[in-house]
Amino acid sequence: MSSKLEIEYLDYCFTATLEIRASGRTGIVDWHLESASRSRTLAWIVFDRFLERHDFADEEDARANIVDWLERLVDPRSGAPDEIVKTNAVAAGAVATGASTASTAEVVGETAIDVASDLDWIEMVAEWLFN
Repeated sequence: MSSKLEIEYLDYCFTATLEIRASGRTGIVDWHLESASRSRTLAWIVFDRFLERHDFADEEDARANIVDWLERLVDPRSGAPDEIVKTNAVAAGAVATGASTASTAEVVGETAIDVASDLDWIEMVAEWLFN
């Protein structure tokens, strides 16, 4: 069973389809985020990845998490999402420990493969760059 979710927060408009998974948790599919005055940022991409990889207890839990993300997109200083903090921590750890060029190249290579295999993500970045 699926239902529609629409959230308007300031100048953001988020629409999605909610789907009950086999586990009984709620997943977000077919989502779209747009803003009349704000351009796409790296945080939008991290938000997309968050939605791809997480499910929620129910519709209210999904709505609360999305509103939290929209608040952070409006004011990044209000608190960085955990995914951004983790990414920055990994990058800082690699620099602090003097990670070898080979391991850095491996991480970059894995990331490139992950990005290249996600055609929707590539299309989104292309639209962002050329609009």
